Amino acid sequence: MKKVMLSTVLMIIILLWGCSPAYSDTQKNISVYINGNLINYSSEPYIREGRTRVPLRKTIEIMDGVIKWHGNTRSVSIKAEGKNILLYINSTKAYVNKNAVTLDVAPVIVGDRTMIPIRFLSETIGYNVGWVSDTQDVVISNVPYIPILTYHNFTNKVANGANMPPDRFRNHMAFFHNHGYTTITLDDLLGFLNHRKPLPRKPLMITFDDGYESQYTVGYQTLKDMDMHGTIFAVVSTVGETPGSWPHFTWAQAREMENSGVIDVESHTYAMHHKINGKPALTHSSTQAIRKDLTTAKNILEQHLDKTVKALAYPYGKWNEKVKQIAVDTGYQGLFLFKEGIGVNFADQSPLMIDRFGVGGHQTARDIYEEILKSTY
Repeated sequence: MKKVMLSTVLMIIILLWGCSPAYSDTQKNISVYINGNLINYSSEPYIREGRTRVPLRKTIEIMDGVIKWHGNTRSVSIKAEGKNILLYINSTKAYVNKNAVTLDVAPVIVGDRTMIPIRFLSETIGYNVGWVSDTQDVVISNVPYIPILTYHNFTNKVANGANMPPDRFRNHMAFFHNHGYTTITLDDLLGFLNHRKPLPRKPLMITFDDGYESQYTVGYQTLKDMDMHGTIFAVVSTVGETPGSWPHFTWAQAREMENSGVIDVESHTYAMHHKINGKPALTHSSTQAIRKDLTTAKNILEQHLDKTVKALAYPYGKWNEKVKQIAVDTGYQGLFLFKEGIGVNFADQSPLMIDRFGVGGHQTARDIYEEILKSTY
């Protein structure tokens, strides 16, 4: 009798083991940041089936939402940001404002916690979600911020700090387009920083420095083909010239880009993109020389392009208070610089201190994307 009972128990164990799903792909040690703050969960977030699940109640409360559990139907209703969401445990069936949707993976109960797919929840109520692979961080935000990327020359001859293969740039633009980013113009940026004018959900600004001809043949053409926008900061004295190894675009090309609505051409000084005794000329020249240069650049651009020039990008990203005040007095409304590892601008950013990422010729789109995310927390 004991042998029969033992055999029966073993058979049940074997059957249960065979019916249990194998979760060999589970990843743990996941950190979740919401609006820059690390969230400490009582139950550990994890990745399974390629999707990150987190405890529902704490997540939705941080997002200023409310939840209600329905035991009779094993479902949970969520109200947040004007959305009414109904989820069913162990089912991919869901409803958003009474419209049926299908989840990639189902919510589950682990211990006494309901674990939900974070991307679906966050994006449904208007948050952006990103993944930083090297640190295993999930980055969630509904705080408006604007990454600004800076490119230089495009060539297949070399890939280094200032030079990028054209196909890599095209891949960058396709990556950001496919990840839901919308490129914005200089006027969009200034309107947001000065007057809180609304922006797309995931804004991105593309800029180019110096005025290389490849910015016309590669940068402009790529953005035009993809219905995107960009801003070029040109060294005005070198338009139509070849001051070094690479030619710069002509005034005719500058007018074509400006008139297209795709590109906005702004100032990178008239002739102060060089160094004096190893130091940037713009920050180590006399007040008179700086004022003359910035005024000349602005006037020539306005004459050739029939527009009001509003922005200046400091050569090498370097500036001081004297240069900033002269630029403002000269009529520049947006001043662009570089700060190491930042490149993201929030709503409280001064338009006189706009930051940018310098994109290296060797960097992939994923590299830049993760740098953007890291700058938000």
